[in-house]
Amino acid sequence: MLSKRSILSGLAVGVLLLSSPLTTQALTNTSSPNVLYDDFDAAFNVPNQSLPWDYWYKTLISADSVGFLKQENLVSDISCNNDVCVTLGSEGSTNFARLALNPEAYPGTVNIAQLSEQRDAFSYGVAHRWLPTVGHPVTMTTRMRYSSNYKADASGTAVGTSLVELWNAPDYYKDPTVDYTRDNSQFATHTDDIFVMGFSWTDAGTLGGLFKGFKATMVDKVGLPYYSADLSNVNINDWFVAKMVWSTSILGVQTVSYYINNQLVGFTIPVIPMPALALNIIQDNTQVQLGAGLVYAHPNPTAPQLLDIDYVSVTQ
Repeated sequence: MLSKRSILSGLAVGVLLLSSPLTTQALTNTSSPNVLYDDFDAAFNVPNQSLPWDYWYKTLISADSVGFLKQENLVSDISCNNDVCVTLGSEGSTNFARLALNPEAYPGTVNIAQLSEQRDAFSYGVAHRWLPTVGHPVTMTTRMRYSSNYKADASGTAVGTSLVELWNAPDYYKDPTVDYTRDNSQFATHTDDIFVMGFSWTDAGTLGGLFKGFKATMVDKVGLPYYSADLSNVNINDWFVAKMVWSTSILGVQTVSYYINNQLVGFTIPVIPMPALALNIIQDNTQVQLGAGLVYAHPNPTAPQLLDIDYVSVTQ
């Protein structure tokens, strides 16, 4: 019997052949510029660090008795850092990647569990993989679920933010113990230069609940969503398929369509055309609030908060 990996990899190969007829490299190469695919049936892919992108880089940020500890751009088998983990799991015939935030032994510090195809803090101004061309849209698809403490309307006990997204990979999560300047050599923060599109979950305490719950979103330059489609009717505690199609016309007009289980749930036209972007999957306990500017709180999860990814693909 064909495995899930062989069936879906065959589909990915078909997309690659259609979109890039001159490609001659091995189609199973994870570094293909036209296909990213993982069903997590085997060990995590190890990125090719000679490329500007490849997957998976792990980022695990939590705290111990000494304080803030950032383990970034890991390519080893390290799976946990104190109270955050990125691991492989299985349930029946389904294998998946699991991003977990656990109740903190040393609360009050940012917790992050992340998989990305580019190195955080090293990728601002570096070439990204995904940008649509005429007739060749970028399609991101994932089958995913959340643990029961997440609710699509944010009425559960989960805290923080969760995203499956394409973005421009600035150093958004800087070390709070360091005074950064806008200097790329110092991996400076670029929170005013963020371009994001994808599916997000945000708790009710973030920005007064303005963007709470599960949504299709887009962030365009200013650092806050300018497009946000409510998806509170989605059962996010069971497996569902989320898909996003990013296209451009011959006139350079970009459009983005969002789907849940093959049903159109959102559509937007970027005010500023999006630049090339990279894939990022993230769980964190960050809660953005309005104070003297933006204030960042980091509430402690009261129970394990889990995001499971059965498979993820980006094709062009």
